[in-house]
Amino acid sequence: MVLGTELSYLILSAFFDMDYSWVIHLKQIGINSIVLLIVCSSIVLYEWQKTRHQINAIQQEVEFVKLNRLKKQAELQTIQAKVNPHFLYNSLNAIAGLIGQDGAKAESMTLKLAQLYRYSLAQSGDHFSSIEEELNVVKNYLEIEQVRFGKRFKFEMICEQSLFDIQIPRFLLQPLLENAVKHGLSSSSGAALVKLHIRRKQSNLDIAIYDNGQPFPVDINCGYGFKSTYDKLKLLYGDNYQIRLINHPEKHIGVYLPVKVVLDEIELVSKNA
Repeated sequence: MVLGTELSYLILSAFFDMDYSWVIHLKQIGINSIVLLIVCSSIVLYEWQKTRHQINAIQQEVEFVKLNRLKKQAELQTIQAKVNPHFLYNSLNAIAGLIGQDGAKAESMTLKLAQLYRYSLAQSGDHFSSIEEELNVVKNYLEIEQVRFGKRFKFEMICEQSLFDIQIPRFLLQPLLENAVKHGLSSSSGAALVKLHIRRKQSNLDIAIYDNGQPFPVDINCGYGFKSTYDKLKLLYGDNYQIRLINHPEKHIGVYLPVKVVLDEIELVSKNA
């Protein structure tokens, strides 16, 4: 502003033959300096307020993200699948019946049931476990069912050892297998055949659970096991997963997950567990 004013006076003096001296413009320079100080102070104050609001907005966003993670954590704990109490009741009855007939088998079944419940009730805060751990759990579950139903129940588990270290959601398989056992036992033959196949197809994990029960209806009514599985996968994977109910050529539930499950958001959820 000061330089512009003096330049204006120089131009006027050149065109209109006026005497020029910066000394006689001291008053004007003072006024310009005051205006300049007011304008610059206003700009500084505006930028300071703007920066403060931005910092507050960032802090609120960070708090929102934390609350969202805590909300997800609470939801995951709420929908964490637990072993069906009816299964516990029936298993204990089966154990009671075996005590007098086959003590060794009753003891083995009791230990398997204890291991299954210990895994179910564990509050490690980690929502993922290895495929190997999950297979050990469902093997205990299926062997208990095999003792309960005898020749009416058979199962098959196929998974390459190279996949054992891949992480999948805790207690993902057992509720789906429990549903398969239930449907298999309701088949016309009265005998259940349940198969669990886990494969890797490029960057995806293909989990298939087969049973020989009646085909899935068009309008299926999802029970708690299915609902909890859907909710858990939605929270952990967003839209990056699939569940399919397939009747042909062989009835099965297909679950498709990315092999690399420890994504940024999932890591953050687990760390805040």
